[in-house]
Amino acid sequence: MDPRPYQMAGLQMLRGAFGKGHRCVLGVAPTGAGKTVLFSMIVAGHLEKGGRVLVLVHRRELIKQTANKMAGAGIAHVGVIAAGWPSDPTAPVQVASIQTLIGREVLPEASLVVIDEAHHFVAAEWGRVAQHYSTAKIVGVTATPERGDGTPLGDLFAELVPIVGVKELIDLGFLVPCDVVAPPKKTRCNSQTPLDAYLKHAAGRKAVVFAASVAEAYALAKEFTAAGHAAACVEGETPADDRDAILERFELGELQVVTNVYCLTEGWDCPSVEVCIVARGCSATGTWLQMIGRVLRPSPGKSTAIVIDLRGAVHEHGLPDDDRVFSLDGRAISVGEAPVKTCPECEHVIPLSARVCPNCGNESAGSDREDDGERHDLIKISKKDRERGYFLEQLDLAHRRGYRPGWAAHRFQEKFKRFPAALWRELVGRGAAA
Repeated sequence: MDPRPYQMAGLQMLRGAFGKGHRCVLGVAPTGAGKTVLFSMIVAGHLEKGGRVLVLVHRRELIKQTANKMAGAGIAHVGVIAAGWPSDPTAPVQVASIQTLIGREVLPEASLVVIDEAHHFVAAEWGRVAQHYSTAKIVGVTATPERGDGTPLGDLFAELVPIVGVKELIDLGFLVPCDVVAPPKKTRCNSQTPLDAYLKHAAGRKAVVFAASVAEAYALAKEFTAAGHAAACVEGETPADDRDAILERFELGELQVVTNVYCLTEGWDCPSVEVCIVARGCSATGTWLQMIGRVLRPSPGKSTAIVIDLRGAVHEHGLPDDDRVFSLDGRAISVGEAPVKTCPECEHVIPLSARVCPNCGNESAGSDREDDGERHDLIKISKKDRERGYFLEQLDLAHRRGYRPGWAAHRFQEKFKRFPAALWRELVGRGAAA
């Protein structure tokens, strides 16, 4: 497969980062951009210079998948370091999980270390492994350069290279356009049942559902099946053979819906899936992008995708094709300033999504987000709708705290860099005091 132009450009940018003297470089590209092809090109170039390569994945289950993808990208001689696999120490490329290497007495020689899905790695996890490769070049790849707790990756990498964005990939035809339907503002509970929302907005289309709990995921699979849309559930305790069989049936079209809890957020590619139903909370932008990324890949007969966002996470984390700012320090992924609130106990400023205050430990810090008990119709979300939803949320917070509406306008201006003039006239009134 010939590399795409942006992959070639990304390769040159990564090489340029190493050329500046950086030893640890992170490449960022969305789900579907072909990150395996990209790092395979880096590996091939390193092998031509006589180097040896170690490719690290974060789960043992991904070792075989990664080795096969590299072989498909032209890296023929690949060894695997894992229990139950025959070892091949002569292979110039070795694939292993970080968990496997931590327990090893002898580590493979490598002058280049590639870290796939780098956002899963933490500095403490490296330990002796990091010391062993202290002189090797390290390149990480990820679609979402932040960890699950929202922290950036500046403790592992010295330079971040953004390679391509979602909008550019859609324009080039490598990803499909994606609509988002959601409540007009962010909510604590699902605004509708996943089945009702599916029947109204995406009936008959192949769908993946992200549920909040294992019990809910199994219950949803039963509900969809009873309604005539064959479904099955995969979760952390699903045996590997059963999981593979369920996902194969889904790919073949024998199942129309697959429900899951944390299992299919990443490391799973099924280009034919068209619908992503988010029926759970989502505090991290990285998790949001990984979930919606499952439906963006093109497939024969597929021209668009849809995200059914039942709690309005889009208002906090943005639309699939929004321009994003990535960072190795501070806030890792943003489409503006992070929404914040004040802890009612110690008045410390904390993220709006926080449930516990990191300053005083107050577990009621999330009380401003109590669900209003309403159920909302889902609407197609535009950038204007997202701005409106955010302003409504800030007005609600201002009202609960006894603040003037001008506080909400100030929060809006911090996030979107302008005063919400039209929204102010519509929702507050021309004569209201700021």
